[in-house]
Amino acid sequence: IPELSYRVINYWENNGLIDVSRGEDGTGWRKYSMMDAIWLNLIVELRKFGCSIENIQIIKKQISEDNERHKPSDYPNLEFYTSLVLNFKENVYVLIFNDYQILIGTQNEIEFAKSVGSIGNYISISLNDLISTVLQQPFLKSKSDQKISLNEEEMELLYSIRNKSYREITIQLKN
Repeated sequence: IPELSYRVINYWENNGLIDVSRGEDGTGWRKYSMMDAIWLNLIVELRKFGCSIENIQIIKKQISEDNERHKPSDYPNLEFYTSLVLNFKENVYVLIFNDYQILIGTQNEIEFAKSVGSIGNYISISLNDLISTVLQQPFLKSKSDQKISLNEEEMELLYSIRNKSYREITIQLKN
């Protein structure tokens, strides 16, 4: 990342924002995986929005919280959604809320969450743009802009599921 000096990277490393392999003795060149590079670009974007080191630590903890179950991945959710961008050309966003909680989701997932009123104000960062920067490729455009249309009954069902306001759900398939 051209705009990052080694001092900034050292500072972030000392504050636990990045964990990078530096050889057996802990010295020498840093070795970044693609996911490390995406995470570094996400940190750069968060800093542009004025996020403090402490708040980025909160965000990092959430992004890597499933690490124990999904070793060797350091960022399992970020990795999952990166695969959606690369393999299916999905538009994916990282949402950061005012309490520094995050949500990573596809455009359709986020639009659905908005439609049922389960998310408020947030900062949105395009994962597609971060990946395009890392891979130095043009924007990874979505293959389809299809939107799923739901009728009122389907919306009510999904709202009930999302808010866990149900005792039992019975689904009967047609055809």
